[in-house]
Amino acid sequence: MQSGSALPTVTDVGVVVTLVAWLATEWRRSRHRRPEAARVPGGQRGLLGGPVALATLVALGTRHVVPAADLPGAAIVTWLGLALAWAGLALRWWSFAALGDYFTFDLAATPDQPVIAQGPYRLVRHPSYLGIIAVVAGLALADANAAGVAGAAVIAGAGAVLRIRVEERLLLDVLGARYAQYARGRARLVPGIW
Repeated sequence: MQSGSALPTVTDVGVVVTLVAWLATEWRRSRHRRPEAARVPGGQRGLLGGPVALATLVALGTRHVVPAADLPGAAIVTWLGLALAWAGLALRWWSFAALGDYFTFDLAATPDQPVIAQGPYRLVRHPSYLGIIAVVAGLALADANAAGVAGAAVIAGAGAVLRIRVEERLLLDVLGARYAQYARGRARLVPGIW
């Protein structure tokens, strides 16, 4: 957020609206539980939630710590960042819709649940986490600071990788060969890379 006066800029408001939309949706979805499902001990919410919270703070605060890393063309970069953040939100919301009642914040699965392979799950195994990474990276880009973008992406990405590893062990244990077959044909986050 680039502002030289005490009044908020349009992009400042855009960042705040993005944060509110993201947090409201996350809070609403976090209320859903599947009591009948097998869980990873402790639910593992912190594996992703902690790094994402830290990455968001890095995304929106690094400019104040490392102003030398500010990006040129801040207004354009900020708008591109907001567009990336909203694309990430859209991907996350599409993932919620595709999974329906099977989406939970806690890592949980039942042997009789289907392997979801429609919507964004046709393309990658964990589009919801890719959406989170895009939101955080977009917010960092909106702050127009290269150090913030790099730090936020690394922290959020590391949290997603840890969570994916634990989640995939659970899905293989509970869903077995059905999940293994689905996983063989899809990258975890980025087609052709990982």
